[in-house]
Amino acid sequence: KTGTLTNGTFGVVAIHAPENIDRNLLLSYAAHAEAYSDHPIAVSVVESYSGEIDRMAIEEVEELEEAEELEKAEGEEADEAEAESGDEGAEASETE
Repeated sequence: KTGTLTNGTFGVVAIHAPENIDRNLLLSYAAHAEAYSDHPIAVSVVESYSGEIDRMAIEEVEELEEAEELEKAEGEEADEAEAESGDEGAEASETE
């Protein structure tokens, strides 16, 4: 939760996590995930993390625009569904 509406600025004001998830660990994951982004909300997440970002732990970085992210996610789902249906068809023709 960034508090943007309440305060008018970006900044993490609360971390809402299930009871079995450590909030500091969750913030660490989020900060590492956002470490290379220059988006204002990403910057606020990184700034709120008091630990050090281990950039060696980050293997691949690809920042996408929101529309590209949605298209990519939808494309991956379609590819997975197509692959699953294609696999079943191949198995059926092999057994016949």
